[in-house]
Amino acid sequence: MKLTVVRFTLELISPLHIGSGSNSADTDAAVVRDAFGDYRIPGSSLAGALRAHCGDTHSAAWGTAGKNSNRASSIEVADGYLIDWDGTTTLAARLKGAVPAFATFTEIQDHVRIDHGTGAAEEGGKFDAEIVPQGTRFRCELSLVERGDEAIACEAFDRALFALANGDIALGGDVCSGLGLVRIVQQSMTRTSFDLSTAAGLTAARNRPSAIDASSSSGASVFECNPPVDAVSNSDRVNGVVTIRFRTDGPLLVGGSQKPNSKETTDKNFGADLVFGEARVADYTKKSLVAKPWIPGSSLRGAIRHRAWHIFEALGGTDSKKSIDDLFGSVDGKNGTASKVRVHGQFLEPQARTHVQHVAIDRLTGGSLKGALYSEAPIWRDDLEISVRVRLDEVSLTDAAVLAHALIDMGTGELPIGGGTQRGNGRLLFADAKNSPAYEGKAIEFNLTHGEKRYTNKTTIAELNAFVDALESANHTLAGARE
Repeated sequence: MKLTVVRFTLELISPLHIGSGSNSADTDAAVVRDAFGDYRIPGSSLAGALRAHCGDTHSAAWGTAGKNSNRASSIEVADGYLIDWDGTTTLAARLKGAVPAFATFTEIQDHVRIDHGTGAAEEGGKFDAEIVPQGTRFRCELSLVERGDEAIACEAFDRALFALANGDIALGGDVCSGLGLVRIVQQSMTRTSFDLSTAAGLTAARNRPSAIDASSSSGASVFECNPPVDAVSNSDRVNGVVTIRFRTDGPLLVGGSQKPNSKETTDKNFGADLVFGEARVADYTKKSLVAKPWIPGSSLRGAIRHRAWHIFEALGGTDSKKSIDDLFGSVDGKNGTASKVRVHGQFLEPQARTHVQHVAIDRLTGGSLKGALYSEAPIWRDDLEISVRVRLDEVSLTDAAVLAHALIDMGTGELPIGGGTQRGNGRLLFADAKNSPAYEGKAIEFNLTHGEKRYTNKTTIAELNAFVDALESANHTLAGARE
């Protein structure tokens, strides 16, 4: 019998929302906290995300429960403990009677549901949720118990660790809008194995450091993961990641109700009715929370989803609602489907806002409408670069073609984002990365698979043209029949 213990530091590479199931005066949906009020990642949330990532092939490693068979999980996942600015857990400070330097607070993300028919906000569709700031770190532990021939469990364990190290795991809610993406901090992972069939191994396992701040054993060394060996997929679906660089063309107003709340911000227009929003990022180098302008993935995903709906409608011959629900996910009572598309937002470096006055016009008199003076403070800077990361999971060729057309519309200024788009706000254009070797001078970086084929920026033009032809062929069939 063998026990393997791995401890590591997990960092949020996008904001996180793991709901506590309760609301408060501050928010409709609060995040999970421990008894001291500090952020916490429940082990069940992490285990669920890892189990889903490993898939049905390795599901036995995570245990089974039923009338005819019950088997404990070979993999155990501990809670993630918030790390203070000094690198130790806040729990360690609390237990000593000290107050951690990392002060948790309520950070709110606002949401508005869009009506597909009108393109405007849906009535009663305003809601919000608390998030944990991007950059926040947690100390975590995974352990593997091998009771015999545990080949599947060992594969699942290694696969889970590699996915965490590679930034492929998203936790909590609203992952389709880019929340909850995590990654193991480099050089933070230690791995130790104990042979429990021997007295020495059993003693060493019992005497390993109990504090999760420490390594998995006194003699543990830094451990790096190796990528898993995957079988070739024969699926006629598109999987992978596309990252697109856009540049602004005029004013941009996103997150209008989330006014800047930091004294360090360059925005001085606190009096505006609508202000480009921002959120805080945990910076462990500066040992502080830094406020930055933020474009949530939900804003980008909402625009792409809305345009995809209209593309389906324009092509005709399809059930647009069914197509959209299949691609972007849906919830209907107790039934639901997961989204096949994830869109990640981006934080910008601090930017000054521009105070702009507006007045509504009385359609009858042609003069200004009484009491209709208002103002907004967008970021108004041309050629500001915005990077949008889109992840596809088992997307059909027809749906991939629709998404491609929606993203082309966004990059040609035809699909603006944020608020005030009818006034010229939110226009984006593709940004050629002339000096970026990773992008080969293009605005798009991609790593996609379709069946046995893989397509990247280094794929030959002939192969890329064949893939584009396949997308276009699928696009032409949309008007006649839905897959």
